[in-house]
Amino acid sequence: MSGRGTLFSWSTNFHSVLNAFDAAAPYLCVLVELVEQPGLILVSDFAGDPVENPGLRIGMPMQVAFQPTQDPHIVLPQFRVDLLDEDQA
Repeated sequence: MSGRGTLFSWSTNFHSVLNAFDAAAPYLCVLVELVEQPGLILVSDFAGDPVENPGLRIGMPMQVAFQPTQDPHIVLPQFRVDLLDEDQA
């Protein structure tokens, strides 16, 4: 898989639902449709500043980035704007 997709939707969350995410608030939740399988939409974090997001818009190209955690066996997929694809568009 390429790790690429298009932004389907997003939401900036200022209040966490779970106590474990209190320190992360505000955070940006993105819905990304993968290019390999149209209709397959992943829910993920946005890898970047949730308040000063880079002018997000529906349909903009996204690329997965993996965020390490305290557990060396777990990494979290996050999406960021695919600047290379954005320049070619």
